[in-house]
Amino acid sequence: MHSIIAILLLLSGGRPDAGQVQSPPGSTKQAFEVASVRRSGTCDQNHLPTRTSPGRLTLTCTTLLHLLSISNNPGDEWLRSGRVQVKGGPAWIDKDKFDVVAKADGLPPKAMMEGPMLRSLVEERFGVKYHRETVEAPVYELTLVRDILQPVKTGSCVVFDPDANPDARPGPPPKGSKYCGGPNISPDGMLWKVDHYGTTMDYFALSLYQFTGRRVVNRTGLTGQYDIEFKVVPPTSGPGGVMYLNGQPHVEEAGPPPEDASAGPTIFGALRTLGLKLVPGKATFQVIVVDDAKQPAEN
Repeated sequence: MHSIIAILLLLSGGRPDAGQVQSPPGSTKQAFEVASVRRSGTCDQNHLPTRTSPGRLTLTCTTLLHLLSISNNPGDEWLRSGRVQVKGGPAWIDKDKFDVVAKADGLPPKAMMEGPMLRSLVEERFGVKYHRETVEAPVYELTLVRDILQPVKTGSCVVFDPDANPDARPGPPPKGSKYCGGPNISPDGMLWKVDHYGTTMDYFALSLYQFTGRRVVNRTGLTGQYDIEFKVVPPTSGPGGVMYLNGQPHVEEAGPPPEDASAGPTIFGALRTLGLKLVPGKATFQVIVVDDAKQPAEN
């Protein structure tokens, strides 16, 4: 499972290295002015995968799979894997790591840099060819079994606008307040403490992909915004990237693994304390199928 990073920091200073690809003069294509793509050096689980500052985008120790996911799902880092998914491609698509530094002409919005501008860069430098398909696949349906959650009032949290602030993620919120959204993850012994503030159930359901390895669809019927807090055993990955929950392999065709009370609650048990339940189901959604891709020439 790809490492989950809760905090993205501001990148400051400097320009990309020499020898970069430049956009043609007068081009109307949504593209970066200059960009550098290099093989990564040493990578660890504490690296910051995506950093955005005004007019500049940096991705370190990232894979082509991650680049395709980002560029086709600009916006919230936590939700990309739960939206358009990427399949196919060469064996190295999710293994080889790259560093990408790109500078824009002017100050385009963060969503534009991470979306169409990065997509153009990836297609050019990696020679990626892909198509989209609609498929039916296993999902979890998030259902309501007990009426425990209560909606919060609008304005109970502070909305952070990434285009109004040069940081890719906010610093501490104003005293006595909290930022809307989530998940905010912090260690609590051997467990993770997970908080959402002012979130919708549609957003919350999508964010659960990070814990289930499968898309989650909201079937609760709940509207409004909610503050949600729970503790959960962190998911891990085993051979072949299969997600393990409480030591049990969790595969696409299987249902929830058995709980292990001695280890702590999996996401399935944690949700039950909130009056929610994950039920295996089927749904149709769009995927990106990679037909061809090449290793980029370093610059």
